[in-house]
Amino acid sequence: MTYVWQVEEIYFAWLAVAMALPYLFIGPLAGALTDRLPLRRVMVLANVGRAIATVPLALAGSVDALLMFVFIRGAIDSFFSPAKQATFQALAAPDALMQVNSQSFVINQLSKIVGPGLGGVLMIWLAPQTVILANVGLSSLAALILMTLPNIVRAETPAEDKPSLLAAMRNGFGVIIARPALWMTFLLAGSGFFALFLYDALIGPTLAFMGYDAQILGASIAAVGAGGVIGALLVGKLPSWLNPFTIIGVAMLIAGPMIGGLGLLVYFNFAPATAVLIAGFTVAGIFGAGIFVPQRTLIQIAAPPNHIGLVSALFEAATIAAMLGAPFIGAFLASRYGFSAPYLLGGALLLTFSVLGLLARKPAKPSFSPENSAEAT
Repeated sequence: MTYVWQVEEIYFAWLAVAMALPYLFIGPLAGALTDRLPLRRVMVLANVGRAIATVPLALAGSVDALLMFVFIRGAIDSFFSPAKQATFQALAAPDALMQVNSQSFVINQLSKIVGPGLGGVLMIWLAPQTVILANVGLSSLAALILMTLPNIVRAETPAEDKPSLLAAMRNGFGVIIARPALWMTFLLAGSGFFALFLYDALIGPTLAFMGYDAQILGASIAAVGAGGVIGALLVGKLPSWLNPFTIIGVAMLIAGPMIGGLGLLVYFNFAPATAVLIAGFTVAGIFGAGIFVPQRTLIQIAAPPNHIGLVSALFEAATIAAMLGAPFIGAFLASRYGFSAPYLLGGALLLTFSVLGLLARKPAKPSFSPENSAEAT
């Protein structure tokens, strides 16, 4: 949008909304459908659909059309994550789930670091539309790779006993409420993402306020990403008997004072040496992975296989809701009380909710009974 139409800044906010809304409103329905469909087929078709829906993004003649196509692409993509989480649960041994999720997190973080950089380099020689179309090939390649997965056979429920989609979604909410491991995970995830996004969009203005130049912003973001990769790899190496809630609680217990400490530095207008700042962002990324990687592991451990798609989709929706609301509150706090306020509040929230993680009991393993089991063939 920046280089093709030179739109006003408000359209970037609408772009964020168009990207997020499908996971809030379409995602739960997609999750409920995923629980009824073959997982491999869902993931393959989601990537094929994503490839097809990417083509109009490159051909859109206006920013309004672009926003509509972004929403449609997100609606198709909302099927993929629930199916992926269900596949992890079905194919990985329970004591290997943390390692599997850490590797998935690493791939996701690396794509966020490498993808924009590679896209920026390609735009030196190629038109933006051509770079967008490269995603068609990547999604098609992903579909081909996913076709090599084993077929995951799940127990079929007789048609007369199968609830409607609305009833299935209602049952999914009941499952979350009835299982403390699930609702506590939702609570920890929501608070963690809310605390993070209170200040995330303000890092650039905060660094400028502290007297750092624009290059430090790029280095700081890269440091957080690199720290996330390191943290995920470390979490994946932790012993399988370690309670995921304990990992989240300890990570929050350490990350909270760090974020709050940055708020104090801003409040007292003290700018540490660049190397110290970058090291701090790296450590923050490490403990951020300690907060977020175990959450999906807990979902896969605690959710029954016949509801894992819906529970995963609701988890995604809850975290996105927290991410959408937090920046506006953070911006209000910064404008009213100064840049230090969002960091201080975010740090206090992490420190407070670390108690829940540390006190939470070990979640019960899901029951793989014949009625809800899945196996690979």
